This record gives sequence, C-alpha cells and structure tokens, in this order.
Amino acid sequence: MTNQEYANGLRMLADWYEGHPEVPQPYESHLLTFNVGSREKVQAVLRAFGGSGDKEATSGLMYFRSTFGPFKLKMYTGQETVCTRRQVGVKTLPAYPAQPEREVPVYEWDCGSILEDGEE
Repeated sequence: MTNQEYANGLRMLADWYEGHPEVPQPYESHLLTFNVGSREKVQAVLRAFGGSGDKEATSGLMYFRSTFGPFKLKMYTGQETVCTRRQVGVKTLPAYPAQPEREVPVYEWDCGSILEDGEE
C-alpha cells in the first residue's frame, strides 16, 4: 500500500464515522503505531515530525511520538538502531542451587541526538 492509498483509506474511514455517529470509536483509536528498521528512516520520520517528538526507551525498543490533533502517531525501532550500548560495570549475582555466584556485565544505552544536526 502506498502512502496515498493509506491517506485515502483514512479519509474514507473519517467520512464513514461522520456518517455514522451511532458507531463507537475503537478502543485506543488515538494511537497509530509503525516500525522503522533503519537509522536513516528514523531520521527521515523525525524530520517529518518537525525535528522533535517525545522519545522513550523500554524493553530494547526506542519509541518516538508526535501528536496530530486527538491522534498520537508512534514510531518504534530497536534501541540498537539509534543508540550505542556501553558496558558501565559489572554486578555480582548470588549463588543458587546448580549455579555458583558470578559476575555479569551491566550495560547502559547512549542515545544522544538521533539527527545529525542535534535537533530532537
């Protein structure tokens, strides 16, 4: 599907809702989500968002949000796509049956600016 076809479908849906006020809105109708797989595509979408947007990292994913009226558009990508993982130390895990005490690395993510010009 092209972006034009998608936009036309959204217009058709909007027209349908206007013609059927008795129909309830979908649960979480305010949120549209899509995945972006490369740093270059993330940068392109952030520029289309106006160079800014809310961002949040969780569970290995990086989310970016922008608001359009009552709707929130949410883009996500793997955190490693836009951030650098750095080892910042080690921690000791206690021993338990069949597993001796051991040290494991501790990592943090450095996400800095996603756009080259420092915006966002």
